[in-house]
Amino acid sequence: MRKNALPFWGLVLFLSLLALTLLLLNVPAGFPQPQFWSPRPNHSVEVSTLYRQSLSLPEIPFRQNAFHTLHLLLLVVAFVAYLGAIKNISAKLPWRLVLAVTALILVALVFLPPLYATDVFYYAISGQISGGLHANPYLQPPASFPNSPLLPFNYWVDITTPYGPAWTLIAAAVAWMTHADPFWTTVLFKTLGAVAVLGGAFFIYTILKNTRPQAAAKGTLLFLWNPVVLLEGIGNAHNDILIAALVLVAAWMLVSRKRVLGFIALILATWVKYLTVPLAAFDLLVRLRSRRWKEFAILLVLGAILTLLLWLPFWIGLGTLSSLAAESTRGLSGPIPFTLALLSRFLPFLQPALPALALTLTIVALFAAAFWGIKHLWGMWRAGPAYSPLAEVTAWGTIAALIPLLLPRAHPWFLLPALGLLAVVWPQVPRRTLAVYVLAGLWFLIRAGTW
Repeated sequence: MRKNALPFWGLVLFLSLLALTLLLLNVPAGFPQPQFWSPRPNHSVEVSTLYRQSLSLPEIPFRQNAFHTLHLLLLVVAFVAYLGAIKNISAKLPWRLVLAVTALILVALVFLPPLYATDVFYYAISGQISGGLHANPYLQPPASFPNSPLLPFNYWVDITTPYGPAWTLIAAAVAWMTHADPFWTTVLFKTLGAVAVLGGAFFIYTILKNTRPQAAAKGTLLFLWNPVVLLEGIGNAHNDILIAALVLVAAWMLVSRKRVLGFIALILATWVKYLTVPLAAFDLLVRLRSRRWKEFAILLVLGAILTLLLWLPFWIGLGTLSSLAAESTRGLSGPIPFTLALLSRFLPFLQPALPALALTLTIVALFAAAFWGIKHLWGMWRAGPAYSPLAEVTAWGTIAALIPLLLPRAHPWFLLPALGLLAVVWPQVPRRTLAVYVLAGLWFLIRAGTW
């Protein structure tokens, strides 16, 4: 191993992501929107133009074929650099250099146009509805506000917000601070994503430093330099990166025996996006099995109070959650139907049986996950007080991975919380951690590589 191998791979990672930023600032006019990226046919060109003009940069002309090739090549180089860095990690990292490279990466990605999805623009307009327009985004969809400068960048204009009230309040603050300007609002969301990545990495390092010091460097960089984390969490500003940071705060609190504060962090994560409900429920079960009756009661009361306070400005009855009921009508994008759809391109005979096959495989996978869940719950119940905080964090990471992998509608960025949690416990479950990280990378690369 060369002494300077880690700095070399860090530099390659930065340069590949910087080049990717410059490339995506210059999407050729008339470029066809990738099937898996955004339903808006001209989303890539419009957002690329918005960012390039806002930064007052000259256009660099690219032919479509050259753009295709460069885009895929840069993504592959970024992943190769990441793997090279992970392979060459030692227990003692040159932290100043690592932080300097990380800072350069974060700055580059803050100005990378969010082209892989339209979600950040939906965050922005739902925040504008709640804040500047003094309306209820759980009652009124974006289409009700035709004069919003954010509306042209949105596709899901006829649905009310599917996100939790904690995120809606954050989005309202962001849209208010930027006066709902499409460029600055999305840049601020991306900056929030960068802070969440750094915060998540800090808590991974802190937990490992106190539990497995020799594993702290690798666990931190597993998450901090992962292209899926960087491109989905900052590049596209998905709020799943904030969820990842919050569940890592909860993990740190749990390991530090501050269980009440940890549960509050889980509740906040849940009211950003509802995918962490099983983690909070599992945490309550652990408290119940440990016969910590007073603590269990405190958690229930605090969770109820926090939930009430967050929902108070928005609650209109069960209709508040109406957008969630329509999720299945917005297409199937989970790994199982996604993989089958890709296979059917090369094996046309699968197409007629695609829906039935996807349903069958999903049911089988759900039964397998249920079996694991029951087995783990039984082991936790038998362990009683001996059930360690790190064992619970491992269970959280596994649950956070299984949910998006089994849902019929899911996306690679749904795995960000699982990537953070499994980085904390990778010495205990190295194969499981490797499997989830590989799946996340492949899922992202296949989607992005279709461009």
